Amino acid sequence: MFPGHSTLNQIERVIQWTGPPTLSDLKSLKTDFGKEMVDILTKIKPVNRKDWFTNCSSDGLDLIGKCLAFNPDKRPSML
Repeated sequence: MFPGHSTLNQIERVIQWTGPPTLSDLKSLKTDFGKEMVDILTKIKPVNRKDWFTNCSSDGLDLIGKCLAFNPDKRPSML
């Protein structure tokens, strides 16, 4: 869905779609990697979601956005 040429590039592409992570989202990673990336990730400009999935309903776009939440605790769960 978000092909990239590196791990960082894939993260950038997802962030374009979901918006930048909050500080609490980065802390949820439980790694220093997130803290190091905050400056890079907060400078990424968002894209229009409808441009990526032209035939998707607003509810569908909302669900995709929730499934891609940076913080895993904020993603939908079947539990």
